[in-house]
Parts: sequence; structure tokens; C-alpha cells
Amino acid sequence: MRPVLVLRRNLRPRGAALAAAILVMTLMLLIGLVFIQSAMTESNVASNATNLVQAFYVAEAGLEAGYQQLRIKMNVNKPTSSDLAAVAPPAISNSTLSSRFTLAVTAAQVGANDYSTTIDRGAHRGLRGLSTDYEVTATATGPRGSRVALAQATHYLRVPLFQFGFFYGRGVALAINTGPEFTFNGRVHSNGNLYITDSCCGRSWYDSTMTAAGNFYMYRPDYPDRTYFWTIPKLKDSGGSYQLLDFDRQVKNVREIAAGDTTKGGSVNVQWDAGSLDYWKSESIKRFGGMLLDSAHGVEEITPPLPDLFNNPASPDVVAHKLIEAGSVSDDAGLKANKLYYKADVVIKDGAAYTWNAGRTALNALSLASCSAGTLSQVNNFTDKREGKIITLRQVDVAKLTSCLGTLVAGWNQTLYVYETTANTGVRLINGGTLPSGGLTVVSENPVYVAGDYNTTNKQAAAVLADAVTSLSNAWMTSGFDAKSNNVLSDRIATATTQNFAMAHGPNVESTPGVNNGHGENAIRYLEDWTNKSHTYSGSIVGLWHSTKATGGFIGPGTYYNPPNRTWGYDTLFNTLQPPSTPMGVVVTRGAWVKK
Repeated sequence: MRPVLVLRRNLRPRGAALAAAILVMTLMLLIGLVFIQSAMTESNVASNATNLVQAFYVAEAGLEAGYQQLRIKMNVNKPTSSDLAAVAPPAISNSTLSSRFTLAVTAAQVGANDYSTTIDRGAHRGLRGLSTDYEVTATATGPRGSRVALAQATHYLRVPLFQFGFFYGRGVALAINTGPEFTFNGRVHSNGNLYITDSCCGRSWYDSTMTAAGNFYMYRPDYPDRTYFWTIPKLKDSGGSYQLLDFDRQVKNVREIAAGDTTKGGSVNVQWDAGSLDYWKSESIKRFGGMLLDSAHGVEEITPPLPDLFNNPASPDVVAHKLIEAGSVSDDAGLKANKLYYKADVVIKDGAAYTWNAGRTALNALSLASCSAGTLSQVNNFTDKREGKIITLRQVDVAKLTSCLGTLVAGWNQTLYVYETTANTGVRLINGGTLPSGGLTVVSENPVYVAGDYNTTNKQAAAVLADAVTSLSNAWMTSGFDAKSNNVLSDRIATATTQNFAMAHGPNVESTPGVNNGHGENAIRYLEDWTNKSHTYSGSIVGLWHSTKATGGFIGPGTYYNPPNRTWGYDTLFNTLQPPSTPMGVVVTRGAWVKK
């Protein structure tokens, strides 16, 4: 049998399958490595992102802590270089983060000098002040080179308080409840609640911004049930047109059902429609365009210049009274830097004059022997019928004293502190029609009585800061009312008087039903029958404390006084020029944080 030859086609070399398998495995390995590398990269990216997020939160916490430290320094005065150097990073409380991150926090002044500025936004826009800028920086550094640096600008703005028509501090309720028709042109601000109503005889008209760091209400604080209500006030909107002020945080509107004769006196029969906080927030903006704002809109306090007022004291009015009190051995550095007693170049105590030594640590006697007779005198027959007692007055002839001091004390700052140390005493300013060029500020912890026309010739920037301020008409001195001061009211008929000065005063304690203690319209006290006579007052009314010496309660007209036609207004001179040693309120604002 013959063998059969079988021919095979397409023969492959031996080992090709193995090579192919190796190739496939290699490709799979490479793909796996790529996937692993990709996963590792993604893990690193995720880890880095986590590190950056954690670093951001650590830096943000450090930024807030640094700001709060700086803010505490600002509670006393403008921070010094040592204050800035003391700003330090807080401990990182989270144990995980503290083991992974370090934190650095610094604060520095931006720019070498203070500068004048005008607030251009928010509730306080339009106010002028002296600003110092600071920057707080927080840097968090962590694993794998993660690093986040944040910075935030802080503006320390000192605002002269006499830029307001009315400015009241926390603890002293600002309620304006006018009688006769009343038009007022100045800004109105309260660090607490603000109460605006009308009573009796006419409508009140307000031409400028109203703000409250507390709440706005349309009733008297001593009548929260709103049973005491007459006409409806009006406030100018941002376009300059008057709008009815007929709603607040609780009331949607006040509807006049049957109005009385409001031009001659007569209550308005009204119906109160319940409102809501949301309605108040939106409607106040809609109707007034930012001219009426309170805490619901984010209004914050403008804090008067005393360190303890930044620390939420239980009695802010008691703390604020220290601004005008005489010096004490217990005064700390913060008080010494801000009490007007230490700022005055001339101090008159119990009729004796003094000036400060170079370091302002001790008073040196100043002889007034060369001054004209009657420059300082004592009055013993003056009765304050509101107080119901004889007040021994230290009488200051303003023209004679300032002329004399201009010679005796070269370059004095025209700030005068006058006080008496015994009980039932006060200070009276006379002959103040013409003040020295550059103005005059008189301060006392006693009540002050301003007699006759004041600062009416070649008007200067002037101020009186006292426990209480009482205006006496021109007739008081010319008609010898000291001798009649304890007589019936008809023996003290006032004559028209004009006075131009900013004032910081203390009302009595408020909120006694039927008693208008503390009301803005009664800020200036009277002791005469002013019926159909005008008291023209141009200035700024600041209420930061309750009076501690002139504590006689307010009694309505017809007793010790009858009110004048109050021609009151804010003195626009203060928009550009402030009285000597004007107290400054502090506003601290923060800019948005930025990454560095």
C-alpha cells in the first residue's frame, strides 16, 4: 500500500500563540497600570482638594479670630502698633486638624495716615468720619503643600456725633412726640428703639434719614397700647416727597376713620391694621427708599467713645455719663483718653481756674486776676422750679472769660470744663452772643443753664455737654428773674430767644404713663412762660445718659413752664465744621475677604 502525502497550508511558526498571549497580557498590564495611575492621581487630587478645603476653613476661622482680637483693641481706642503685634492665631481646637495644619494670623495698618471719608452705602451713608484702615491676614498651611491665605479689610471710622439732629444712645429711649406742628431737618438715630408720634395740635414733618439699631415703633413708649395717638407724622422719601409714616414693625397702617381738627388740636379716630415684620422690611424700603431703617434692615449701633460701652454693659446710660464727669483717681487709660475733663485745656472747679501740665497728669492753678470783674461769679437766689429747690450757680460770663483766656492760655483748645463739687449746684452761661473764632465747647457734670441769645453774632461751631441743659430767655437776665424764680409762672414771661449750639444732655428716666421724660421735644428744659414766644434753636441734640443731678421729674405745661414755639433744627454748619473736642462715635465695618 502506497503512502499518502498530506499537504497542510498556512502553517504557523511554533510559539506564536505564546507570543500572542504575552502581548495580550502586556497590554492588559499596561491598561491596568494606567487605571491604577489614574486612580492614584484622582485620589491625590481628591486628597489635595480635601486639604485645601480644610485649609480654607482653618484660615477662615483664623481670620474671624484675628478680627475679633482687633475689634477688642478698637473698643478702647485706635489700635497702636503694639496692639496689632499682639494679634495672634488661636489654637486649632480640632485634634485632627491641629496635627495636620499650622495657622498664622497677623494684623497691620494699611496706609500711614488717617483720612477723611464719607460713608457711601448702608444705613449710615452720608456720614462723614475719620477712617483708619487695617487688614487681618490668616494663612493655613497643611499636608502636600496645601496653603490658603485669606485677608479682610477692617475700617475703623470715627464719626462726630454732632452730625445728627437727634442722636440717642443705648439705654436712653428716643421718643419724639411733638405738640404744635413741628418740622425738623436733621438725621435722627437711636442706638436703641425709636418712637415717633404726634400729639395734640399738629403734624410733625421730618426731612432726613431715620435709623434705629433697635426697633421702630409708632407709639409713645409709655403708652405701648397705642391709646395715645393724634395725627400721623410724615417723612421725606429718597426723592424728597413727604410720605405718611403710618406703619411700623407691628402695624400695617393707621387708617383715619374720623379726623378731628388737627390744625387746632383734636385727636384722630384711627383703626390699626395688624402688620408683620416682613411687611415692615419691604414696605419701608419701597415707600421711603432707605430713609427709614432699623435692626430689621441691619442697622448697627454707632458707639460713643467710652471703652465699656463696647462690652454690652447692663447700664449703658450710667457708663455714658462718665463722658462728662470730672476726673477720678480710679480712671483707667481708656477713660482718661476719652473723658472731656481731660481734653479741656481749662478747668474751673468751685470757681478756681486750672490748666494741665505738659503730660496732662496734674492741674496747675491759673490766676484770673487780670480778667474783667464779673468774669466768674456766684448766684445764690436762683430757684429751679422743676427741681423744686434753690440751685447755687457758678455764673460764667462767656465773652469776658474767653477774651481773658485767649491772653492767658496761648493756643488753648477752646474747650472749657466747669463744675461745682457741692450738692444743688449748677453752671450758668451768660453774655454768650459772640463766641471766639474757632468756637467753644463747655462741659460740666452739673446741670447747665444757657441764658439769652447764644452764638448769634458771627456764628461759630459751639457745644454744651452737661447733666441737663435748660434754656433761659433774654428776659431772664434783663428782667431780673432770679428774684422771681420761685414766684408763680406769670412772673416769668419769656421773650424770643435764639441759641446756636450742639448739646449733649441727660433726660430723666422715661416710660412713666402721662409723663414725657426723655422725649426729644423736651430735651431742652424751660422755666418760663413761653406762650406765643419763639425759641429758635439750631444745633444737634445728643442724649447718651440720664441726668443724675437734675433729677426733678417733668411736669406738663402750666406749672413751672409753658412751651415756646419750637423753631428747632439741625445746624448744617456741622456738616463741615464741628465744635472743639466733639465726641466721636465709632463705626467698625468689614470688607469682603479675599484670597491672597
